[in-house]
Amino acid sequence: MWSSITAAAGAAVFLAAAAAGSVRAQNSTDPCASLVTSNTYFVNGQTGTPSVVTGAELFACYGSFTVNDTVKASQVSVLKSYLNLYPYADIAKSSSSPNFASQVDIMSALDAIAADTTVTTEFQFQTKIQAALNSLYDAHISYSPKCFGQMALGQPFVIDARYKAGSAPTLYIRSTYVNGSAAANGLATTLASLLTSTWSSVTNGDPATYVNYTIKTINSIDAVQYIQYIADYWTSNSHTAASRFNGMLPRVDWNNVTSNVRFNDGLSYILSNPPSDMNLTWTYELQSPAGETTTLSNVPWLGFFAQPTVSFTDSASYYQKFCSSSTTSALKLTTADRVVPPTRDSDEVNLDEVSRLVQEKTVSFASADASSVSESKSAFSIASPKVQGEATSFHVLDDGTTGIFFLTSFSPSTGNKDNFLATAISGLKALETAGVTKLIIDLTGNSGGVICLGDAIMKYMMNQGVWLPFDFRLTQSSTSIASWANTATGLQASRSSGGLFAFDSSIVTPVQGSSVLNNTVTYTRGGGPSVYSGKFYLNCPTEETAVNAMTQLSKGWSPDAMVILTDGLCGSTCGHFTRVMRDEYGVKAYVTGGSTGATFQPSTFEGANVGSWDAVRTEALAVYQAQSSSISQAEVDTWPLKAFPLSISGQLPLWESYSPKGTGQLDAPAEWVASPADAYLDVADVTDKASVWSAAASAFAVATNAGKTAGAAQATATIETNGGGTVGNVSTASATKTGGAAPGAGAAGMAAATVGAAFVAMLVVLFV
Repeated sequence: MWSSITAAAGAAVFLAAAAAGSVRAQNSTDPCASLVTSNTYFVNGQTGTPSVVTGAELFACYGSFTVNDTVKASQVSVLKSYLNLYPYADIAKSSSSPNFASQVDIMSALDAIAADTTVTTEFQFQTKIQAALNSLYDAHISYSPKCFGQMALGQPFVIDARYKAGSAPTLYIRSTYVNGSAAANGLATTLASLLTSTWSSVTNGDPATYVNYTIKTINSIDAVQYIQYIADYWTSNSHTAASRFNGMLPRVDWNNVTSNVRFNDGLSYILSNPPSDMNLTWTYELQSPAGETTTLSNVPWLGFFAQPTVSFTDSASYYQKFCSSSTTSALKLTTADRVVPPTRDSDEVNLDEVSRLVQEKTVSFASADASSVSESKSAFSIASPKVQGEATSFHVLDDGTTGIFFLTSFSPSTGNKDNFLATAISGLKALETAGVTKLIIDLTGNSGGVICLGDAIMKYMMNQGVWLPFDFRLTQSSTSIASWANTATGLQASRSSGGLFAFDSSIVTPVQGSSVLNNTVTYTRGGGPSVYSGKFYLNCPTEETAVNAMTQLSKGWSPDAMVILTDGLCGSTCGHFTRVMRDEYGVKAYVTGGSTGATFQPSTFEGANVGSWDAVRTEALAVYQAQSSSISQAEVDTWPLKAFPLSISGQLPLWESYSPKGTGQLDAPAEWVASPADAYLDVADVTDKASVWSAAASAFAVATNAGKTAGAAQATATIETNGGGTVGNVSTASATKTGGAAPGAGAAGMAAATVGAAFVAMLVVLFV
């Protein structure tokens, strides 16, 4: 817990007084009344009369809502019914080296929370559930109480990291919140001024004074260690600690074609849905660029509303507006609940449109001069992108032979899959035409997207398709849902409701047999038998057709002429893409950042078929009802996937994926296989793309040359695998091996050659 990592004894100390008029006074009779102000929405250009509250005021409101044992038991019971569908519930109980380590019995942990008599408020209760689910380290599963996510809590400083070869990073103040990302996101001037004046009362003036200062400690603990503690406790984006650390810091991202770059918020200075036991003030020990030491004591977390409309007057109206469940626990069976005919998938790729766009982009970029292409030189000190699109950009470095494919998402925010795919194809063609012979695929911060778009791009690059096999966990409820969903009426109901449980031949292809419910596999996971479906491939017919129809690259790039670059936050579809490129084709992967200065896993949360809690429940009910027109309300009331008594949002994955090669543990899902990157780039500033890409290009050259030299010097390398272990053995004769085996685990000890990199970065290349 956050409170347990403070060096000082006792509870967190909060700011007793602030600048006059800057913070609303605490209401002594109603803890939520002090949060009330008119029109308190101050971002994205909105105006109004702003107010700032202290973390103590906010937590007083949040902590005023009690919860009884009946509600706790009911919330946990409903959550556990959904988690019966969670594919990693068993493996998380017991996993060890060489796979990722875990001893999380999530069902028992939730029971313990429900039974904990010291948990008397809803804020405590929901925070403990969040922390338990976070300990699964799977970003695909999320649980966000709506009651406690209405205000943004901020610290004044944007924290970032500097790296030096062979050592852990140091943290520094990159900018201030009100002058950095908040300003870019339209934070109202009045609110920015109010935040600054409030913080200034404890920072001896404008917080901007401390930009570029090194942060030595936070709350008397080494700053890097402190941020890592928070990342491990309150983030769930990776089994690897280094990736979780990277998720706390800002990163560069392409916004879209109208804006070259942006910095995404780091979690170290802005929070929503805070943990109930967090320290509400931070004390910083800073060092100036000149070496002088300064201490800023008890700098408060300050809160402001981040919702478009905030209308409440007291605790009762706050709870009614934000905390009451949006749905009732009883499912009402009406005519409207019956199955409706499925409609054409509007998200399918249109071959004609992709062809037209590729032709259009090829012509426009071929004839464009420098002024007509978005200029990135000021941001990266490199050549302008050859092609730039939504979440993508393509560059040629100064050497004229190294190309960059920068891809920050596989999911176009506009939903235009045709344009997204056409831009990717056009960009790759542009790099080949420009004479690029070495390709760096930068997937830094790429949290995934549409699986079929990732498959299509990889198929175009490699001129062949290799698909990841999937399966899902078979419990009583999931087996029933899958069986119902694959009847004629159930399939229709599933597809019209979202298709989470649809397994017909137009959607999936079984690796073996005619049905995914045949040839089931029993694994030993978590100390006991776990039954899973037969493995299957996801079909991507429209994307595959579009790629097949495109003119292929003349030469393209062989696997040894490509390298993948990530910060470990490459998840979901990005993780699938990286897994296939590494395991099937042998493409190397490099990583940057982290908290230790050592290599780590390049990809994360590699599950699939993710649905919100509401979507899973709605579709499961639809396929259940589709079995008979005579299902009674009494039968519906017994359905296990009920609405949550306490209002939440969130999601969970239903499928797990496996390596296409099947090396190592045959029954280990890809998400749990520790397979560290091939090289760690020790770049001083990982948000400086010019340095990162130059270092990657240098590593590329060094690794290529080293691979040709049999007697290259080697040294022992420290590889962070974060645990791991053999998960179990296939125990049924029907288990399929063809195309569906799990990936191999990386060895804990590896040899490495340390070489000096040109440009501004030092490089440690780790040979597997």
